[in-house]
Amino acid sequence: MTAWLRRIVLPWLVPFAALSCTVHLDSTSASGSLPENQCTDNSDCGLGKCWSGACVAYGGDLSSLLVEVAPPTSAQLVGGIRDLRILSGLDQSNEDTKIDLRPATTVRGFVSPGTNCPGERSVQVRVTVTPQEESYGLSAQSYVAETQQVLVDATDPCGPLLRGSGTAANDGSVYEFAVTVPGNLQSLYDVYVEPLVAPALSDAGVPVACSVVPQLKRGVSASGCVKVIADTPVTEPVVIPWPASAAGEPSLDGYTVDVIHPVTGAVLSDTVVLRASDWSPDGQGGGSYTRPLRFSLVAGDTTAKELVRLTPPTGVVAPTIYAERAALEAARPDKAVFPNIGPFPSPVLVESWVWQEGTEADHPVAVPGSVELTATKLDGVRAGIFATHTVTVDVGEDGKLSTRLLPGEYRARIVPRVGLGLAAAETRISVACTKTGTSTDCAASGSADGGAPQAGKLISVPRAARVTGGLVNAAGGGAADRATVELRAATIDRRACPFGQDAAACSEEPLGVLDVALGEDAFVPRTSSAVVNGGQFVLPEVDCGSCTAEGPALFDLVARSADGTAYPWFVRPNVSVAGDLALGTLTVPLPIIHHGVVEIPSPDREAVPIANALIRAYVLRDQSGAVIDSPAGLQDCGTAATTRKAGSPTARCIRSVLQVAETRAGPDGRFELVLPSALE
Repeated sequence: MTAWLRRIVLPWLVPFAALSCTVHLDSTSASGSLPENQCTDNSDCGLGKCWSGACVAYGGDLSSLLVEVAPPTSAQLVGGIRDLRILSGLDQSNEDTKIDLRPATTVRGFVSPGTNCPGERSVQVRVTVTPQEESYGLSAQSYVAETQQVLVDATDPCGPLLRGSGTAANDGSVYEFAVTVPGNLQSLYDVYVEPLVAPALSDAGVPVACSVVPQLKRGVSASGCVKVIADTPVTEPVVIPWPASAAGEPSLDGYTVDVIHPVTGAVLSDTVVLRASDWSPDGQGGGSYTRPLRFSLVAGDTTAKELVRLTPPTGVVAPTIYAERAALEAARPDKAVFPNIGPFPSPVLVESWVWQEGTEADHPVAVPGSVELTATKLDGVRAGIFATHTVTVDVGEDGKLSTRLLPGEYRARIVPRVGLGLAAAETRISVACTKTGTSTDCAASGSADGGAPQAGKLISVPRAARVTGGLVNAAGGGAADRATVELRAATIDRRACPFGQDAAACSEEPLGVLDVALGEDAFVPRTSSAVVNGGQFVLPEVDCGSCTAEGPALFDLVARSADGTAYPWFVRPNVSVAGDLALGTLTVPLPIIHHGVVEIPSPDREAVPIANALIRAYVLRDQSGAVIDSPAGLQDCGTAATTRKAGSPTARCIRSVLQVAETRAGPDGRFELVLPSALE
């Protein structure tokens, strides 16, 4: 996956169950004062030294780290603008660590419809601007604004651009957007444009008003004022064959058709709704829906293969159909002609039980929660057609699951209710189709033979793994009470690789909209959390109930020492969990401490401190999950994968990050960043 594609993050890319996080607090949690890292001389610090009143290590293993600074929205000059940078020389404690931020810059501009409309004017749009700067494995921050109608002032620095383009209306007004972005005017941006006003349509469904279609423009340069010229949309008929519909039989009336980006899912077209008047007979007992569709190509990206999507109306149990636009145009370059996709098979009423694993035979224990069912293969759909279907069902106290599904093979992801001692897990179920008489074909949707209930299916939920341990501070600091311990999924794969396939090569393949819709994304366990009490912690619900010694799950163990103690975090990457696990007593290492200030420097005036900025530090990891000591010259793994496919040798690349420290600057911009001297 190329680096820029990973920068546009949409809601469907959120990993499964990653939003669940539970904290287990013991009712006997320690009270009173927190353990603090304090000293008066080196004899207090064991193998460390006394520095600035705290025990620190003589040197650390983490010299270069990714540092993220998030100023509050109220901050002068940089409010709400995240700053990412690699800081080096962090292996020694320091009293004068400065983080110099660049002032944010405001990009002002407008979107011109270009040749789409007679006369050049600006249009009302929403723009999402994403800087094409390296994000080092973190999701890049995007900035959104909607155009506002403003008058072009003669003294406005952007005035010459606006007036000279002929964009201003007769009254001198223009629809302008203003987006505040990180302060580097030499940056390039990806700009996604969405019209705010839907165009009026003719009886034939063709837009009659001046408008633009949604579009993504890559590599836009901005120097404070920017003119985005909308590309003239491609308009071509979309043809969808469909059998003649008699009374009571299904049709495609109410289905929507649009074009989307294959990786980001961004809509790149008008969204049209099929109507009965769009269907016409072919004189041979069949017919087809034909509707003109305007769409845009991705400017600056020759690898994007846009998808045409056919989506059923809300409440209709039918597949969503995807097809590559180029494939639909193979026979007729002037038309996007679907293959014969219908009729769809009849949905089936599926009744299943969700029970705790091992209790099914004698005394089944019901498991309330939720189940997401994603079809990996649908029956009764012709070969070569990408048909998808996903349903999420709530399961009540009785453990009964009841829903209507299309016949086929499904991946079932189960999330049990918190507190039951059970694990989120993944399994497979099959839904058989109903046959028509003696035929081997599935009954068509709407037929009298369709929809026969299927009962007796069983989904088993495994017991969660129980992970225990103790946590003490180095240099005789005693129990690390009130530290928060987290087990976070360390799996770096985005794709669920088939058994026997080269996992390294499989996981590097781009994961797009269609892959997710077909259930090819990797399972991600939930984060589990606990608080250290009396030097001990218990994580009772770790999502590894189905794990084995041959197939364990990998987690990152992170223990966040209580704020203000001057103790660092304890970090152990890649903990293998194959079942219940006793970690023994873990020791928080001596810290490396940096005192410093977050500020905006200036050559001609005093630096401006940034109050209350949130500061996070991360180690970078490569494609195998190993920590990167020196990131200089390394590519993002998405870019590196593209390079390898072009024939270059395999190279180490930046795949992900792991947070190791966090602090917040004070009112004067000064901070204390306590880093672990080593990862365990």
